[in-house]
Amino acid sequence: MGLKSKIGYSHPRAEGRLDIWLVTGTLAAMFVGAPRLITAQAAEKPLETIQGIMLQALEGKPALKARGKEFPLSARASYLLHTLEDKRLAGREVRVEGEPKPDGSFEAWKFFTVRDGKLYRVRYYCQICNIEALEPGRCVCCQRPTELQEIPVDQPGP
Repeated sequence: MGLKSKIGYSHPRAEGRLDIWLVTGTLAAMFVGAPRLITAQAAEKPLETIQGIMLQALEGKPALKARGKEFPLSARASYLLHTLEDKRLAGREVRVEGEPKPDGSFEAWKFFTVRDGKLYRVRYYCQICNIEALEPGRCVCCQRPTELQEIPVDQPGP
């Protein structure tokens, strides 16, 4: 008895399964290939950089004063938006890399503080629990406030 006769291609349920496998395979190929396509498109478009003074203006919303005007800031990643909203960064020189929006705002993709011409990444740290966080708030362990730290970008992470 051959493989075809064992599977029973003539059976309606077997034919339906073949259709499901074809659809599933096509969808899987789309989901695997789509991130690569999006990444390739994003790689083609270079990020714009704005460097200036961080403001806590516009109803508590973060903004950057640069090039003689204020740029309202936004971010897709919630941790980055929460970092931009941290009042401890107000008045500091920062560098934001991202994309200008048609409404005049700037969507941040990367964020650094600047001191003496050097770039620093921002992290939030609990020294008691030795836990690092990406955004301001309380330590996930002891619930004490985390400390804002600036780490030189050329220094390797932990």
